[in-house]
Amino acid sequence: MIGQAAGSRRSQVSMEFIIMIGLALAVMITFIGIISELIGRNVDEKKKLIIEDFGLSIQNEFIMASEANLGYRREFVIPVKIEGIIFDITNDEKSLKLNYSRGINYFRIPDTIGFVVKGNNLIQNENGTVCINC
Repeated sequence: MIGQAAGSRRSQVSMEFIIMIGLALAVMITFIGIISELIGRNVDEKKKLIIEDFGLSIQNEFIMASEANLGYRREFVIPVKIEGIIFDITNDEKSLKLNYSRGINYFRIPDTIGFVVKGNNLIQNENGTVCINC
C-alpha cells in the first residue's frame, strides 16, 4: 500500500510540474508576443515620422525657390534610401508624393514645372516659376 501511495504521489508531482512548466511557457509566449507588437508599432511610427520629416524638408526646398528672387538656383540630393527606408518620390504641378511600405504622404508645393528624382536635383526660380530639373 505504501509503495502505491508513493508512486501515485510521484506521478501527481510530475503532472503538477509539467502543468506549471506549460503555464510558464504560455505566459512567456504571451509576454513576448505583446512586446513584439509594441516594438513593431514603434518601428512603424518611427518610419512614418522619418518620411514626414524628409517630405517637409523637400517641400521647404520648393517653397524657398518660389519665394526667392528671380534667378535663384540650388542643388540638393535625394538619397536612394532614408535611414534604411525604401521609398519612391514623385511630384506634379502642385504636390509632392512620398510612397513607402506603410503608406503614402502628400505635401503641397507651389506651382512647379519639372520632376524631382532620386539623386541630384536642381531647383530654380525662373521668371517667377519654380522649375525642378528643367
